[in-house]
Amino acid sequence: MISDWKNIEIFTENLSTLKETSVANHNQKNLVYITESELPVINFDEVKKKYLLSKNGKSEEFKSVDALLRCGDSIIFIEFKSGSVDKEKKGIKGKMKDSIFILADLLDCTIEYVRNNVTFVLVYSKEKNPRTSQAMDELADRIAVLGHDKICRFGFGNYTELYFKKIITYNDEEFNKDLEKKW
Repeated sequence: MISDWKNIEIFTENLSTLKETSVANHNQKNLVYITESELPVINFDEVKKKYLLSKNGKSEEFKSVDALLRCGDSIIFIEFKSGSVDKEKKGIKGKMKDSIFILADLLDCTIEYVRNNVTFVLVYSKEKNPRTSQAMDELADRIAVLGHDKICRFGFGNYTELYFKKIITYNDEEFNKDLEKKW
């Protein structure tokens, strides 16, 4: 397995920021970002394109998460969603699986390594994904605080241990507040 990411050219060629990878629309005249954070990350959408090009694959055949972050021993996939998550669950699951495949190949590691070492973070629009039961969600959030963990929304918690070490869902406001605290 490759542990020194500085030697992985496809990663070093695709350095970006969280802000740039969080663009919510691609209208060049009116770009909207989910976060303003300048935290350095790897633009995994671009990694996917170059990876597939090197394998004679077509970019539209695979999906990928938006960003890859390595912080110490932590490896984090980040996916930003500005629309309804419920309408895009199947696409998000596809992004999870395809990104795992690409990362495992690039790091020359097993799927088990990814499963045990990678966290998946979904950042969604609070406005486009309102809570269905405010009271139950607030109770879940309070219980999560007591357990020092976040509640995973939209049913993605089912993929913990199958695909990832941990899956975290944040609305855009929570994500930006946590970024301010941690970075």
